[in-house]
Amino acid sequence: MALHRSDTEVPAPPGAHGSLSIAIAGSGGSGVMTAGTMLLDAAARAGLYGLMVRTSGPQIRGGEAAALLRLAASPVQSLDDTFDLLLALDWGNVNRFADEIPLTRSSVVVGDVDEGVAPAVFTASGARVVTLPLKKTAKAHPGSWINMLALGITGGWAGVPL
Repeated sequence: MALHRSDTEVPAPPGAHGSLSIAIAGSGGSGVMTAGTMLLDAAARAGLYGLMVRTSGPQIRGGEAAALLRLAASPVQSLDDTFDLLLALDWGNVNRFADEIPLTRSSVVVGDVDEGVAPAVFTASGARVVTLPLKKTAKAHPGSWINMLALGITGGWAGVPL
């Protein structure tokens, strides 16, 4: 199952309105930082500017982690006030980041269909919620990892060639 812009009424890609803010979140050790770093590198290769802030809980593994990115057609110096996309590999303790990942009615929240409903702290904004079979899709392709699936979804959604 693919995530298409027309399916999610997502905001315009970088350059059309200035910037695009993306949060990739999940359990510590799930690879969200790797996916975020690779997305930032791909955006730079495509001629975009960006930055990434890493945030995590105090646990070494199994806690929560989030890669917070802002991509733009011109230089950026900080994260934006709100996020356009939150992709959660799992919900775990991701609600801990609610204050760091503010959403709006035009935001999109993507989560795994098998993880249940998105926490109310994220849906209260009116953001559109899309559920996809993330873990099942990753497991169906030998050698695939869920964070690389997240990279493909966010890169494709943002129009960043990977």
